[in-house]
Amino acid sequence: MKKKIFLIALIAITFITLLTFFLCLLFPHFMPEVMTPLMLTAMVATIAIQCQYQLQIGKRQISEQCSESSVKPENPVILLIGPCAATWFSKSDATDNARYAGSATWLQIGTPQELEKRLNYLNQYASNAPVHAFFPFLPDDSETVELTIKKIRAWQERFRSTLTSHCIPCTFAIYTRLSSERRSHSPDNATWSDDLAIQPRTSTNFAQALNDLELHIQNRAANDCNHSQRKVVTLTLLGWIKVSGISQAISDVFSRSSLELNKILLCDYGNGFTRHGAWSNWLESQYAILPSLGTGITLPPLPPVTIPIKKMPVIVRKKTQIILPKLYWSILLVTTLLAVKMFSHARYEYQQNMAFEQLLQRCAAINNLSIHRLEKRINYLDNEYQRRSQQVSSILSLQWSFIPESSYSNQLLSLMTKLKSIPVLSTAGAQEIFNSGSAALLPAAAKQLKNILMLARKYPNNNLLIVGHSDDTGRSDYNLLLSKKRAISVRNWLLEKNIAPQRLKISAAGDSEPVSNNSTPAGRQHNRRIEILIVPPEIMTNRS
Repeated sequence: MKKKIFLIALIAITFITLLTFFLCLLFPHFMPEVMTPLMLTAMVATIAIQCQYQLQIGKRQISEQCSESSVKPENPVILLIGPCAATWFSKSDATDNARYAGSATWLQIGTPQELEKRLNYLNQYASNAPVHAFFPFLPDDSETVELTIKKIRAWQERFRSTLTSHCIPCTFAIYTRLSSERRSHSPDNATWSDDLAIQPRTSTNFAQALNDLELHIQNRAANDCNHSQRKVVTLTLLGWIKVSGISQAISDVFSRSSLELNKILLCDYGNGFTRHGAWSNWLESQYAILPSLGTGITLPPLPPVTIPIKKMPVIVRKKTQIILPKLYWSILLVTTLLAVKMFSHARYEYQQNMAFEQLLQRCAAINNLSIHRLEKRINYLDNEYQRRSQQVSSILSLQWSFIPESSYSNQLLSLMTKLKSIPVLSTAGAQEIFNSGSAALLPAAAKQLKNILMLARKYPNNNLLIVGHSDDTGRSDYNLLLSKKRAISVRNWLLEKNIAPQRLKISAAGDSEPVSNNSTPAGRQHNRRIEILIVPPEIMTNRS
């Protein structure tokens, strides 16, 4: 029964919270000030009642079982590429160029079309299988170094387009006879410097890989005479590859294609040299030693392949005691509502701030200003200042406003003070300075003009806004033009008195702002006047 009471109370207070929230959200400045404290009180009550309800429910326990299935790594597919692959690794009696050694599938590639076909097939039907390239090289494959380089470059040119469009990790392997060791224990009759590792892509250049292999051979301990012989011959072979130009040709294959070289392997195989080629002939010319040929042709063996084994995931079984979270949904609800409310109010204040900035710009602009309009503007700012000052103590403003209302009031007061400080002068009521329908200054205007000149010299850093007026004789458009000409006449007179031209601004009001009745000659004389406003430098005249 107690749980039901708390549940009903929780639903009711949540409904009140949401209702007051949406009312405050939809009508931020039309709701009574008491609505905001009511909404906050309802939010606090929601959290308190739900906490009490959760304490009534208590705790519970569950059993959890977590397990992961093991993933078996895919068997790799290794592509035999290069000019030596078709000569030394193809099977004449096979209908397909595929071989299966251990867990790897070896595919001998003879043409660019075949490479493209194989890659497309693997991408479509075995996309998870790792694809690796194997580039064998036999130093005695051609008679001379020149023919060897020519053969490499010809193969590179044939496969250029295919290798550029496909990114494949590749291992380079050098096959030759390096020692007189007899390997009865090895079915392939070969000794490898390392295994072919199918691993995540690690790219290097050919020169660096060659140096790494040379360093590996130098640091390898020589256990017997065969190891010593292999070490000496290998270092000689690597030096020959570097100085003969073959290294540069092979390096171009990798640098100008998408093949990513990861390692160079070395294979010491056979019971003698298969044939005498570029490498054998170089040994004869340098050391007068022509290596002996083997008793038969031994085909190059494939290297042992190492596949990284993914660690089997451990199956975890556990029994966990679950305690209800301390962060209840009511806290999340209240936080969300407060965030939405603050965002909504921030957006509302941004709009209000933009409108206030436009208001300040309009009131600070002095273009087309006159004494009459200046007085109206000051009265408007005073009313706006009084209205906003009353809002400073508002509960709604104090709780939700991001920009203090006093900031707006201070800006209004500052602008109003500046406008009130503008010195003004009008020629109305004094001697006539213009004839009706004329913009020419009368001789009697000299006294009035001297007063204007004294005012201009009294405020040497301020601009002078010269506003021309007319009576209502004639059309309004003509009177507007006439009042502008009268302002220009006064400006020209001031220019003759050495007042800087950049200080002088003109404006025309026409017959729109009479100070006397136009039905009498005296009234019309008063309306044919000039007004001078001395504008402080901090009020920009180009704001509108």
